[in-house]
Amino acid sequence: MSSLDTSGRAASSSGASPRLLLLRVEEANGLGDATAGCNPSAKVALLDGNGAVVEEHTTRQLFGTANPDWRESFLLG
Repeated sequence: MSSLDTSGRAASSSGASPRLLLLRVEEANGLGDATAGCNPSAKVALLDGNGAVVEEHTTRQLFGTANPDWRESFLLG
C-alpha cells in the first residue's frame, strides 16, 4: 500500500519504489433505456497476483442517461 508524503508524492512503507497506475474512466454508450431509470456508475478494482481486490473506486452516479460521460481519474497503487 502507498500513501502520500508531504510533497504529494507516493511513499511506500516497505522502502521500495511504489508502483502507481493512473486510470481514466471516460464514457459508455447504449447502457439501457434512459426513460426506464438508467442511472449508471462504473466500478474499477486493482487486483493482486492472486486475484484479490487491493483497491476499489467507483465513479459518481449519473442520473437519467444511457450514455454516461464520467471523465474521472483514479490513482491506484
